[in-house]
Amino acid sequence: MCDFISWRGIQKDDEKHLFYLTDKEVFSDEGKVKFKDSKDNDVLGHGAINLFFELGGEGSQHEVRDFWNLYMLPGEIAKKIQNFDLHWGKIFASGAFQTDDLEYIIANGPKEWKEKAKKQLLIQEFTLLKTFSLTVPKGYKHKTQLSTLKRKNFHYFNDAVTDKNFRKVTEKLVPGKTYKIKIFRIGGRVTSEECLDLYKRERAILIGVQGLSLVYQFKKKEFLKDKYLFSFDKKKALYKDAGGSHWLPYVYRKSDSDYEEFGLDYFWRTRNVSHCLLLFCDGE
Repeated sequence: MCDFISWRGIQKDDEKHLFYLTDKEVFSDEGKVKFKDSKDNDVLGHGAINLFFELGGEGSQHEVRDFWNLYMLPGEIAKKIQNFDLHWGKIFASGAFQTDDLEYIIANGPKEWKEKAKKQLLIQEFTLLKTFSLTVPKGYKHKTQLSTLKRKNFHYFNDAVTDKNFRKVTEKLVPGKTYKIKIFRIGGRVTSEECLDLYKRERAILIGVQGLSLVYQFKKKEFLKDKYLFSFDKKKALYKDAGGSHWLPYVYRKSDSDYEEFGLDYFWRTRNVSHCLLLFCDGE
């Protein structure tokens, strides 16, 4: 994959013509057809330019990774870069700028570009893996939900996971209501605050450990093997031990055995690629 920004130049009739891709081309009806099988969202490189404009490999190839240095670009492209969101905003938001691209911008770009790349990188750190529905049983009781878990079925069950310790929640589940459940994969290292930002963006309901326990009881097949599935709530709603530490609940299942655990982890720890997030949202 070539770096942004890439272009091809073709000399015709003493005039050089530039060929490069913007939102206009990529998201056009023609672009959607030509790039439907694009590998790794590569809609910015020379191969993609050649494919869209059907250049047959003609022309000279150019690319400038430090695209914010406008003096390094042809005037036509430099002018559009100054209004980046108008011409490449959709491409940028689509994930076509991959992790190494964004990290390069963060390390080398000017302040405004660093902030823009940081924000996009955070968005791309979370990938939606699956969505399904769950209807809360009509006899569901928040005060006693955790006591309904069959602890003997787990190889490990944290003794602090009790109805008393987790009686506080931001929002209680409604008996008989159907929720849309989403599971997100974490692609790097993120803080708990950044995880909560995802819940906010997805308009998810903070239901804490009770929701996690209910999904385990009725939709266990949806759990990903070899992943720690966490269910978040606001810090103040979580169990706090005698030392003042807050704890997040998770369920872990191994792929090569029937090993399962229902545990807790420190809220202050960063989440990583071995972790996933469970979100409850309104609607089926």
